[in-house]
Amino acid sequence: MKTLRVDTSNQAIHYEENKSDYQYLGNRGLVAKVAMDEIRRDCDPLGSENKFIIAQSLLAGTNLTTSGRMSIGGKSPLTGGIKESNVGGMVGKAFTEHGIKVVIIEGMPLNNELYILLVENDGTAKLVECNDLAGTGNYSVVKQLRETYGEDTELLVCGPAGEKLFKNACVMATDFSTKEPCRAGGRGGLGAVLGAKGIKAIVVKKALHPYKASPALPEEFKAKLVEFHKATATHAATQARTKFGTFGGVRNNETNGILPVKNFRSIHFDAIDKIDGQAIVDQLERNGGRYGLSCQSGCIIKCANYYVNSYGQHTASSLNYETLGLCGPNCMIEDLDDIAEIKQLCDDFGIDSIEMGAAIGLFMEAGLIPWGDGKAALDMIKDITKDGQYSKSVGQGLIALGKELGVTRVPAVRGQAFAAYDVRNNKGMGLSYLAGTMGADHTFGSGRPDQEGSYVSSSIYMMKFIAALDNIFCTFASIPMMMDQTIMGLFLGVLSAYFGTPWGIEQLIKIGNETLVNEYQFNLEANIDEALMPKMFVEEKSEITGTVFDVPTSEIVSIKEAFIGNLKNETQRQ
Repeated sequence: MKTLRVDTSNQAIHYEENKSDYQYLGNRGLVAKVAMDEIRRDCDPLGSENKFIIAQSLLAGTNLTTSGRMSIGGKSPLTGGIKESNVGGMVGKAFTEHGIKVVIIEGMPLNNELYILLVENDGTAKLVECNDLAGTGNYSVVKQLRETYGEDTELLVCGPAGEKLFKNACVMATDFSTKEPCRAGGRGGLGAVLGAKGIKAIVVKKALHPYKASPALPEEFKAKLVEFHKATATHAATQARTKFGTFGGVRNNETNGILPVKNFRSIHFDAIDKIDGQAIVDQLERNGGRYGLSCQSGCIIKCANYYVNSYGQHTASSLNYETLGLCGPNCMIEDLDDIAEIKQLCDDFGIDSIEMGAAIGLFMEAGLIPWGDGKAALDMIKDITKDGQYSKSVGQGLIALGKELGVTRVPAVRGQAFAAYDVRNNKGMGLSYLAGTMGADHTFGSGRPDQEGSYVSSSIYMMKFIAALDNIFCTFASIPMMMDQTIMGLFLGVLSAYFGTPWGIEQLIKIGNETLVNEYQFNLEANIDEALMPKMFVEEKSEITGTVFDVPTSEIVSIKEAFIGNLKNETQRQ
């Protein structure tokens, strides 16, 4: 496979051979490696020296379920540090079929031009001017570009929020089941990085001669893959995920004080019956929606959905737990139709729905919108998308918005809004926010306390383990193997057959460790500020459990030292 390099300052495009040290990295690990090799740590995230990186899986080009996911990354305009976001949909597979493992977009247009990066059927790539698409929403862009380039194209699109350089802008990828741009590379403002490069959309045509990976032991690989897929697909966790999507834990999280309610007040949500997993399934069945959909071909998890509202209108695709939590209970909104419409507005505008839900919570905190008023929330979002009064503040992130509104209860770490987990009752998650590299990132890997109450050992292990899996495939595909050692053994057998050498958990953890060391070193050299837990979680007790976030600072230090080691001293010597 190869690297595609695009410079939007001079429209130069060429292919390069992949570096040899890319061989055992994919997705998140590859983003971290390229960032360390090529991005100046002190660069302006929205300037010409930052780079927008797209990386494919370690097992891209195989039939391993969800190995067609891709990662995007660069220096985050929201956190100031390294950022990676893992994206479903079909764009990753489309790149892989062209034999492209890495895409590096650099530079900046000299005259604010707007481009489509087009990869033709034969793999040739070019920039096509598209100033006429400026300000156009993602759904319309996809429709227009498929009319121009063909229905079998896959797209990664930058919405108006990215064009406007909103620090919480995302990119949206087209989906397998719905064909819509509903798969978000949501966190950290990477949509703004792509917007700063002048890229409105990436269009990948179907490859004439699709690339296929070559396992070292092809017959053994095929047999191991069949066993692993069968065990994973029939596991209870997978079957629950297929039916309930990411909503299966909503009720349990509400009971345990983890679900965000009324701007993370850690109180019960009285309308839980209207928004839990069963309520959503009932709503989909009643109105003609669908669930159990795959975001990409070959996925056996099938956690996506196609939402149809109470009037029989399709209003959202891939409604998920994070959007539900932040745009629903966090704002005291209990109408699923309103929540789904908020999600659709965010996807079309190209803004992280987690950030938007948190922002609406601040507007309600400030008294500008009544708690629970979904229609008022929708009106506010529409105003934001049309350069309304608070548009610029929302686009600067939650911290800036809180300051303008005079709100002190702001749930963010390193400028990034909390996902749908109250850290007073999920302390491992809170620790990963503070000790991790990406701010309030719920996918980073959170541990549990040992018998002495320390989170250090389990957090370090889970961070490495999750980082390793983030090099390969979807975290949801890994849940059964985390619960069943037999399935874990089958997965290691898949890796062994692919590489032709025995793989144990040690080899897997090694990839995760390398990924994390690169991320921590990038942030260390970027000299970003220490992450701080908002006072609301430290000083306000959960009304459900009576707890606060009280993990000692020493544990944060211990986790960082496990990855940074002597890097700080070496950096100072340099």
